[in-house]
Amino acid sequence: MGRSGGALWVALAALALIVLVLALVFRSGDPAQSSSAAIPQRSATGATAPTAAETAPRLEAAPTSPGVAPAAAAVDSAPSASVAPDAASGTLQVEVFDVDGAALTDFVLFAQRGAKERREQRTDASGLARFEALELGAWSLLLGDHERPLLPPTPVEVREGEGPLLRLALSAPLTELEVEVVDEAGRPAPNVALRTRCERGGVSRGVTDHAGRAVLRHVSLGPVRVFANEEHLGRGNRALEIAAGERPKVQIALATRP
Repeated sequence: MGRSGGALWVALAALALIVLVLALVFRSGDPAQSSSAAIPQRSATGATAPTAAETAPRLEAAPTSPGVAPAAAAVDSAPSASVAPDAASGTLQVEVFDVDGAALTDFVLFAQRGAKERREQRTDASGLARFEALELGAWSLLLGDHERPLLPPTPVEVREGEGPLLRLALSAPLTELEVEVVDEAGRPAPNVALRTRCERGGVSRGVTDHAGRAVLRHVSLGPVRVFANEEHLGRGNRALEIAAGERPKVQIALATRP
């Protein structure tokens, strides 16, 4: 019993020694690994290698060329786009009367600026016409027609806001003209467009009713030609001479083109 117990102790001591040696071996390898992670390694040239924290990506502003401001600075310094204010405008009011001083109803007149800019208005029951939102500056008023007006062009100056009321009176009398239009078979021609060309100026327009009739107003005296046109029924015209005090009637027969 004494000898076997001693052998057992010797075996346990040897086993403990082996465990101690193995522990020392493994422990000697760990510091090298930990120190390599904590201490920067040096290259062959002696330069220190960057650590993991140093090599992590960072958000930085993009490099710019010398003398060029960063994009953010360029945006901040750029002037903001401004919306142009509405252009100033004015209103033109015109009353038109015949030679007897009576107001002309449904009478056409034009406000013209230059060769191309033109506005058209018709008078109401009181003979008043309003031109809204006209550009400021010089305009011309044309009565009856912009190509052959009844009066010489009247110059006006449009100012900002509500302009003064202009009163214009014709120097020659006007009349009415009754027109009857028939087709090639002599039947009434409805929806036919009518237009006058007066030697003394002015233009009157109208459309025939279901019975082929129409009354053209504000027709100048003297030589007049009346034109009739309908896309499917054809065209026609009639010339006449209107004297003072007359209210003539004419008939126009349409003819289709070959």
